Amino acid sequence: MRNTAKTSGKAVVNRKINAAEYARLLASSLPTLIETKAENRRTLAIADELIRKGEKRTPKETTLLKLLGHLIFAASSGAMI
Repeated sequence: MRNTAKTSGKAVVNRKINAAEYARLLASSLPTLIETKAENRRTLAIADELIRKGEKRTPKETTLLKLLGHLIFAASSGAMI
């Protein structure tokens, strides 16, 4: 059974991410700042694939999806780091 804690009205699942596995996932997706239409399409495709996994997504995939979401938002709002 999952260990959950209620925070701000949301159930939060406490899971650790294996750094080596997450590093492999990052290496396979190579997330970067989105500066071109091609990078935007590629990032959206990866995010879409992760979204479609739904409940089957691993904790490291969820973390990657959050990172991609931030990159997509920054690109769409014109924000640069």
